Amino acid sequence: MSASTPSAAASSHLPASSPPTNLAATVNNGQVNLTWSDSNTAETGVVVQRSTDGGATFTDYASLDAFTQSFTDTGVTAGGSYTYRVYAVNDTSTSSPSSTTSATLAPAAATSLVAAAASATRINLTWADVSGETSFRIERSTDGINFASVGTVNANVLSYADTTVSASATYYYRVIAINSGGTAPASNIASATTPAAPVATLNAPSNLAASWQKNGRIRLTWADTNTAESGYRIEVSTDGVNYSAVANVSVNTTSYQTGRVAGGRTYWYRVKAYNATTESAYSNVAQTAAGAAAHGATLALGSAAGTTTAAPTSKHLAWSLRVFNFVSKLPSRR
Repeated sequence: MSASTPSAAASSHLPASSPPTNLAATVNNGQVNLTWSDSNTAETGVVVQRSTDGGATFTDYASLDAFTQSFTDTGVTAGGSYTYRVYAVNDTSTSSPSSTTSATLAPAAATSLVAAAASATRINLTWADVSGETSFRIERSTDGINFASVGTVNANVLSYADTTVSASATYYYRVIAINSGGTAPASNIASATTPAAPVATLNAPSNLAASWQKNGRIRLTWADTNTAESGYRIEVSTDGVNYSAVANVSVNTTSYQTGRVAGGRTYWYRVKAYNATTESAYSNVAQTAAGAAAHGATLALGSAAGTTTAAPTSKHLAWSLRVFNFVSKLPSRR
């Protein structure tokens, strides 16, 4: 019997070279499951150590029965990262620790998501932070059922501006926290409706002028006072009261020439800018007389009050004087 004593004493020794092996960790249902292999036959127990700083420091976390080869850690939190190692013990010694293994849990769901329309083309989102995320994914839906990603932000960023929305539309949002452990459940759904697009105002064209040309046409010019017009509409009147549209010209146009007009008549013109949603006020009215006797004569009527007439040129005065002299020399008829 005494011969067995050394053997028994030897069997109580846990060699440092025989730690538990094959330690592995898996995450399931918000808890960490550990498994390992144990080749020691003289242990009286197994100790699980845990670290929450990436393995820099360990503390004894759980003491288990001898030959135990699994453990479930239920004391973890969403978004947390944990590192584990295991060693065997008996009454007189301990084994070396096993190699380490780590597990990261997916974050908890983001909360308190709020959506607010800032304009016809922007919706602002805000939400509450969670622990352990590395990013947030923002998802959007137009029916509240089918969602697609519209953007991501980094960890601890708690707002997002969606500038890809349209006017007069309702959008639904949810936010999902992400880390290396997986994706969190989606946040609450928040919705917002964008207002109608503001109506772009257009300025009235200015400095409209009309002049009769030698080719029997009338040329119009004006100043472009807009950046949002689709074009300009030109209207004419033969009595200065009743107008009708004669042409539409494209954006940024500042001149127009009519077809041939009947001579010996006076024409009044006005112009306004337009786009898909609105029209401007009319320009000032420009007036010109057509015909050889009125060649070059131009009138421009102010939009508020008064008229201005171009003074006769020296050429016109000389021509009139020659006609007068010629007529005065004709023999009179009794």
